[in-house]
Amino acid sequence: MSVEVRVAGVDLNKETQTPSVVLVDVAGDVVLIMDIGLVEASIIAAKLERVRFPRPLTHDLMAMLLSALKGRLEMVEIHSIENDIYHGRLLVKHARRQLEIDCRPSDGIALALGLSRPIFVADEVALWYRQSRSQGTSGPEPSEGTDGLSLEDLDEDDFPKYKM
Repeated sequence: MSVEVRVAGVDLNKETQTPSVVLVDVAGDVVLIMDIGLVEASIIAAKLERVRFPRPLTHDLMAMLLSALKGRLEMVEIHSIENDIYHGRLLVKHARRQLEIDCRPSDGIALALGLSRPIFVADEVALWYRQSRSQGTSGPEPSEGTDGLSLEDLDEDDFPKYKM
């Protein structure tokens, strides 16, 4: 079983300066806070804010390829954690087949946001996160009263080699 989540925002772990994506369930309870890369954080923040870029980003290209090949993203699922690494998959419907495609959860989240498709977290992952959090061994707490990191929080110097 899995729980459907929404992206509450992108936040910054104050201790490690690592961006994290905050996933909450329908009741607004935190299900998972997962560290991600700075580039992935900026893309997810852009998707949340519905920022459009003049040229397609990688996740936009993935969406266009799915459409051109007559496929449809059904959902994204963060299905397991191994050695402190989260694993995700895309469930894609193509013709009469259901395809499961391995992905980094942050890529799956960005794609799901761009296509307005649901995101799920497996119950066992949510349980692992709750248990590790209660033991003080998992990621950061979300910022109080904010949706976390926004594009305004990012500086051009954060992307010295890559211009969007």
